This record gives sequence, C-alpha cells and structure tokens, in this order.
Amino acid sequence: RVMKAALHKNTTGIQHYIRRWLPYAAVILMLLAIRLFLPGPWKHQPAYVTIAANDGEIKRIVLPDSSVVTLNARSEIRFQQGGKSNSRDVFLDGEAFFEIHPDNNKPFIVHTDGMQTQVLGTSFNIKYYPGEKLTVGVLTGKVKVTAAEGKSTVLQRGEKTIYNPSAGVFTSINEEPQEMNAWQQGIINMNNLTLEEVATVLERWYSVKIILESPGIAKHILSGSQNN
Repeated sequence: RVMKAALHKNTTGIQHYIRRWLPYAAVILMLLAIRLFLPGPWKHQPAYVTIAANDGEIKRIVLPDSSVVTLNARSEIRFQQGGKSNSRDVFLDGEAFFEIHPDNNKPFIVHTDGMQTQVLGTSFNIKYYPGEKLTVGVLTGKVKVTAAEGKSTVLQRGEKTIYNPSAGVFTSINEEPQEMNAWQQGIINMNNLTLEEVATVLERWYSVKIILESPGIAKHILSGSQNN
C-alpha cells in the first residue's frame, strides 16, 4: 500500500508538471514552425537596388557582375545586390543599352512587363515604355526574346525586333548596329518613326509636353536623324 501510494503521488506530480508546462511547450513549437515555414527577418532576403534616369538624363551603371547598363531618359532598372542565384535578373522600365559580362553558368535576363530577353554575353538595346511596343536590337552576340504567352524570337548582330502585344507578333528587321544606341550620343534616329513617336522622345529628353494640333500630322512618317 505504501509503494502504491508513493507511485500514485509520483504519477500525480508528473501529470501536474506536464499540465503546467504544456502550454509553454505549445507556444515554443508554434514559434519554431512560424520561423521555419514563413519568411522573416531571420531568413536572408535578397536586397534589390533601383536606379532611375530622370528626364533629359543618361545614366551609366556597373552591375555587380561587371555588366554595364546605360539608361536613357525617364528609365528605371532594378537588380539584385549580392545573394546567390542561378541567373542574373534585372527589371527594366524604359530604354537601356546593355554590355553583358560573359558568364556561361549564369544567363543574363532582362524582364520587361512579362517579357524576357535572355543572353549569355553580348551588347544590345531594349526599349519599353508604358503604352509603347517592346523593341530589342542586337549590336553583338545573340539574344532570345520571349513573350509572356511563350512565343519567342532569336536575334543576332544587326537585327531588331518589335513586339506587338495585341497581335502577339514579333516583327524583325535589319538595322545598322551603330544606329541602335545612337541615343547615347544624343542622336535621335527618326527612320520609320511617326511625328507622334518623335514628339514622345523629345518630351522625355526635354521634360516638356508637345501637342500636335494639325489633323493627321501625328502619323506622318519621318526619316533621318537629329542631334540634341
């Protein structure tokens, strides 16, 4: 009886101990689960850097991988600063000229409104402003441009493509490589541009608003070049 009473007392003490500390243990387990499965400050989050060029400004940037980007007026680029990744991803709004540092193990990918332009090592120009068609031109090497729905085209030196999102069509043409990034020297290439399109370029460069009042003049096709 004495042993039975002692055993009962010991069991009661253990049960009391468990009941007392069980809520604390549950809280600790819940915190551990949150830390394990949800993002938080204890997990390393890649840091992104955003750089913009204002109206009338051309800005040159050296990326962490030593690639060089030149931003045209009213353009913005976002890229990861440090961290590990299987690719080099940047996000562009506006126009930029890229000189890509070769890395066969990490393709360089430019994201523009759901579209991707992928390269390994080359130099090319991308233009995409809101409301305008995406334009990609290659000066050296080769790039692959992929639309959000999966359609793609491959460009080589001296080739330029214009993507029409409403029709889902790439239109590729040949162009002198030096004309693709002439804007870096302050030159507007007006070949096959409408007056309305040239006016939009001038608005970005000079931070002004241009109004074309004459009926039909906006669609007039221009040619030649203009030094700013």
